Amino acid sequence: MEDKEARLRMMYLANLISVPMALHAAVKLHIPDLLWQGGANLPISPNQLAALIQSKLGLATEPDTANLQRILQVLASHGVFEEVLESGNQAAKAFRLTHIGQTLVPDDQGLSLGAYILRNSQDALVQAWPHLYESVLDPRQEAFRRVHGVPVYEYYTKDSARNLLMQRAMSCLSMPFLRAVLESYDGFRSEGLKTVVDVGGSSGSCVAVIVDRCPGWQGINFDLPDVVADAPQYKGVTHIGGNMFDFVPEGDVIFMKGVLASYSDEECKKVLENCHKALPENGKFILCDTVVPEATDDSERTRMLLVTDIFLMTFHAANCRNRTESGYRKLCEAAGFTGFRAHYNFDHFTTLMEFQKRRERESSMEEKEARLRMMYLANLISVPMALHAAVKLHIPDLLWQGGANLPISPNQLAALIQTKLGLATEPDTANLQRILQVLAGHGVLEEVLESGNQAAKAFRLAHIGQTLVPDDHGFSFGDYILRNSQDAFVQAWPHLHESVLDPRQEAFKRVHGVPVYEYYTRDSTCNLMMQRAMNSISLPFMRAVLESYDGFGSGGLKRIVDVGGSSGSCVAMIVERYPGLQGINFDLPEVVADAPQHKGVTHIGGNMLDYVPEGDIIFMKSVLNSYSDEECKKVLENCHKALPEDGKFILCDMAMPKVSDDSERTRMLLVFDIFLMTFHAANCRNRTESENRKLCEAVGFTGFKAFYNFDHFTTFMEFQKERERHSVTRRTIMYLANLISVPTALHAAVKQNIPDLLWQGGTNLPIPDVVNLQRILQDLASHGVLEEVPESGNQGAKAFRLTHVARTLVPNDHGFSLVDSRRPDPRAQ
Repeated sequence: MEDKEARLRMMYLANLISVPMALHAAVKLHIPDLLWQGGANLPISPNQLAALIQSKLGLATEPDTANLQRILQVLASHGVFEEVLESGNQAAKAFRLTHIGQTLVPDDQGLSLGAYILRNSQDALVQAWPHLYESVLDPRQEAFRRVHGVPVYEYYTKDSARNLLMQRAMSCLSMPFLRAVLESYDGFRSEGLKTVVDVGGSSGSCVAVIVDRCPGWQGINFDLPDVVADAPQYKGVTHIGGNMFDFVPEGDVIFMKGVLASYSDEECKKVLENCHKALPENGKFILCDTVVPEATDDSERTRMLLVTDIFLMTFHAANCRNRTESGYRKLCEAAGFTGFRAHYNFDHFTTLMEFQKRRERESSMEEKEARLRMMYLANLISVPMALHAAVKLHIPDLLWQGGANLPISPNQLAALIQTKLGLATEPDTANLQRILQVLAGHGVLEEVLESGNQAAKAFRLAHIGQTLVPDDHGFSFGDYILRNSQDAFVQAWPHLHESVLDPRQEAFKRVHGVPVYEYYTRDSTCNLMMQRAMNSISLPFMRAVLESYDGFGSGGLKRIVDVGGSSGSCVAMIVERYPGLQGINFDLPEVVADAPQHKGVTHIGGNMLDYVPEGDIIFMKSVLNSYSDEECKKVLENCHKALPEDGKFILCDMAMPKVSDDSERTRMLLVFDIFLMTFHAANCRNRTESENRKLCEAVGFTGFKAFYNFDHFTTFMEFQKERERHSVTRRTIMYLANLISVPTALHAAVKQNIPDLLWQGGTNLPIPDVVNLQRILQDLASHGVLEEVPESGNQGAKAFRLTHVARTLVPNDHGFSLVDSRRPDPRAQ
């Protein structure tokens, strides 16, 4: 990043308070409602809008059109409004709401995010922000209490109007989430559950919706006496005032939303213990809260979570915070809850976490379930081996029947196999059915029961199973399965553990004495099988790439080099689509020796660790995960040297998630990573996107862009040898409403001399963090001001250093920096 770009970015971050304040102005002026016009949402000019505002507010004079347009434009640039130019008059502008902006329009219940924006923009809250840095110096008191002398909730309960605004702000977040929950979550309808207690329920609107959806239920809204004193009455809901640190009313379900983030771990433990006591043995605890990711990234969701975390630090206890999923889970399980399940699909910033109260008599059942699961895992080799059997027996082709895919019984299929393989006797039908059933149990085949005869079964290919049928090019996943099931491969698996004891040699080499690629090149049949296996993975991916990615056709690009291209099929597809390109397939001499000839493609044998042929585009798919970081660096340096200044580097590889989950995609990536450990160098691995990016940027590549939509396990990453400029990412309404935390986090950093301390006269080495300081540092890291560096050997320990952007906060040779522009106005304090 150039100095000019760095300064521009810093100026933008330092002035982001403009955005939430522009939102506040828009809500106060009723702009969202006036633009929405009951759903018409037609473009309205600033002059027309000014007249509507005058009428709405009963003003004697019309509002200033020029300043109104400035507010409209800044919000349009952040995706809240859409700016429409009148035909034939580029200077004449009109505005309407975008989908983001429509969240400011009241819904059927009169709620919108406008209430949240008004709450956040009150004078009392704004006055606290300049004191954020003090939460790092002394975490015993949050900024709000430091300024106003009372906690924020006590401040609200002292005035009924303020209390009502706070309740509406909470409802505008809770109600859309709860409606989404009740549409698809059935946890409230479990047998024997009749009473639900909303702990910290504020006005009671959430529990009222639950009771309305679950007839016969009794609802209890439990909050501080001062809070429930102004709560409206709802059918089936009783308001109870009290302190959750002292007790929680008894119920079958304890529901809690947006509460624990406002308290320390010790306070949470006390509340959760009271919740546990209040439940019967078959009771359920439902926790809904904001869950932050385990690792910081620059996605909009992560940024929103981090800026709201800074909000918590400023306006609640300074040691309270948004937690990770594992953080919440540990707190709840420490209080005695079990049976954890998490649901993420209700909105983009609140997670529903369900727990059960432990019952002593359930322990034997849990043990049985655990044993069942372990038995399943221990025998999972059955599945790939059943797939191998199916491919060897031509079952996918025989079931597919040229596309008819009609159900076939095991007896019929046995006869077809006999004919296909020219066997003297018919295959065993009973064992055939057992293989068919295990594959049906894993979604490869579909089991169809004959009408009127439940014992008679037939099978056809499921959509998953159709990937085993050769495509128009003669490739299928069957080739990949056959490669993985060779004797030489299977023999290596029992030695996997030795890669932990001694990582200098992978299991395959330990067993067979040669690396896996050398094993293939010794036999042309094995080499062909390997190439077909790779093509069965690569070609569908490449077809998807070429359908929607146009980066190969950029102006001035004439020569593309596929590094580690095996048979050359990938580069051949690219050249066929872009006839002006010259293709080079570059791999080991033994590999390209058997490669077929492709029009427009030249095969070159060599070692990528020594050099890479020159080209305008370097393309690399599924290569770096077979090498260590040091080897990758050498390969990437050679790729960088081979490109001209305007050249392009395209890396396609599996990108591991930063945090493991139990999704099918993550599981696939993890098991493939174990495959790499077993059959390639034991210290090579699938990397995360950020790790791949750092490797590439370390050798000089810039302009990173990632594409995820080509398949579910390969990430397409594009780099430039010279950085491209990118437009500013647009923010969602929740993110915009909290952006005040960014300039104030900068202010906190400057007040504590963090830029100078990190810079250390130019060494800029990572420095470890502590609690509240970390939260400010993470917020700034997510906006590109700091770089977060995990400490070697300790993934949980983080350190930070200045990015190029933040160096604008370090005094230059003349003693000036952008620090001077961020000194707060004394009047704001």
